[in-house]
Amino acid sequence: MDNRLLHDFAEIASDWFWETDAEHRFTFFSDRLSEVVGVPAETFLGISRAEVPKGSFEEDLWKAHIADLQARRPFRDFLYQAKRPADGSTFWVRTSGQPVFSEDGTFLGYRGTGSDVTAEVLARQQLEQSNAELKERNSDLLNAKRTI
Repeated sequence: MDNRLLHDFAEIASDWFWETDAEHRFTFFSDRLSEVVGVPAETFLGISRAEVPKGSFEEDLWKAHIADLQARRPFRDFLYQAKRPADGSTFWVRTSGQPVFSEDGTFLGYRGTGSDVTAEVLARQQLEQSNAELKERNSDLLNAKRTI
């Protein structure tokens, strides 16, 4: 695939593409990231994956993710909350990555994609809350039925 074709795909994608070096420092982001975070994608170049500004997250899941990176394992659909540098607001990110090796087996870094899945996560949280409320209401109705 030539560079122009790859550039065209990156421009129309709803996800963004990223790349890191062997020390897990970001070396590339497609322009889509700028639209999501509100600052130029170049803001993140040179920082490591572990230094990405995060919102709330599960410490154990993040440590497991960093361990995957250090072990140079591929990962898929890693979900975490990040902070937008432009205004400090949080958003949910789903990212996948694949390690890249040279022909002689030298680890070169990672390439992957990222997606803003905030709407999906918030909808799921709302659905879970609604289900909990319905479960409580059903319990109340059962209790009332038993009383009658």
